Amino acid sequence: RGALIILTMLANADPSVIHGHVNLIVSVGLGTRWKEDEHLARYACIALQKLKKKKTLGEAIGTGTGGADDEDMKEGRFKNTHPLFAKLRDIAIADDIPYSQWSGPADQALNTIYMLSEQPDALAQGIVNEIGTRVLGSKAKKQTFNRLSRLFFVVGHVAVKQLVHIEEIQSEMRKKK
Repeated sequence: RGALIILTMLANADPSVIHGHVNLIVSVGLGTRWKEDEHLARYACIALQKLKKKKTLGEAIGTGTGGADDEDMKEGRFKNTHPLFAKLRDIAIADDIPYSQWSGPADQALNTIYMLSEQPDALAQGIVNEIGTRVLGSKAKKQTFNRLSRLFFVVGHVAVKQLVHIEEIQSEMRKKK
């Protein structure tokens, strides 16, 4: 966890630090260990979000060992098929850990999806559908309440992020005109 925090601090000055280690951050920070230490996934997501800063600064995207290739990214965003998004989706739909441990990583996972995906709305739709299906298929009241609270959390977060995403697209279109 400490290494991710330091990496994030370094990325504030030079986002290419993250770019060269995307696959490592995804496999370690978003791997199976995040359920034992929810801060691990949270900090991994925050570190990955620094890749967007690189695009904002207008720097060229370079490649590094174990990092993201230029063809993986288009205009500072990854294709929806990138393995990163499968891990983020798993975090957002997880219902086998307590809500208090899930909400922080899920929040940052959704933020990361909206910052780095070419089509974040498609990924978010799949997440909302998956959680919604679980709510409708649940029989136990306690389990239904737990899943319903997660559904409301995700729907609310996606709604806000979608509005911001639409505003960003609108702003880009105005700049092009």
